[in-house]
Amino acid sequence: MSNEARMNHPSTLGGNWQWRYTPAMLTDALDARLRELTVIYDR
Repeated sequence: MSNEARMNHPSTLGGNWQWRYTPAMLTDALDARLRELTVIYDR
């Protein structure tokens, strides 16, 4: 099984959480959907 999609490595100090997208991946449609979810779930 590949660890490529892992978001963290348990028992590791630092460096676990980081963004894996490029600015080009954040389209206007995705921006609108993330904004909508943020409002819906009060985040």
